[in-house]
Amino acid sequence: MEQFDSAESFGELIRENRRRLGITQEDLARAVGKSRRWIIELEAGQEGVGLGAALAAARAVGLRLNARSIPDDGRDLLALVLGESDG
Repeated sequence: MEQFDSAESFGELIRENRRRLGITQEDLARAVGKSRRWIIELEAGQEGVGLGAALAAARAVGLRLNARSIPDDGRDLLALVLGESDG
């Protein structure tokens, strides 16, 4: 199972699968109702492309995303995301 933890790694995963399937950026854009520029931005990991459309692009290149809870009480995880620490 492939994993991603950032917009950049998600974009790389989309690009890798698109290329593996022999789909052009233009064809993928047409399949999800977006522009080729949007596909370029998605594959570059630019945020703000819209989750619904990004998920449609993932499906179009054969990816299915699954969410899984990270075992944590939430506070430590939030501090990690915000770059905070106790020390």
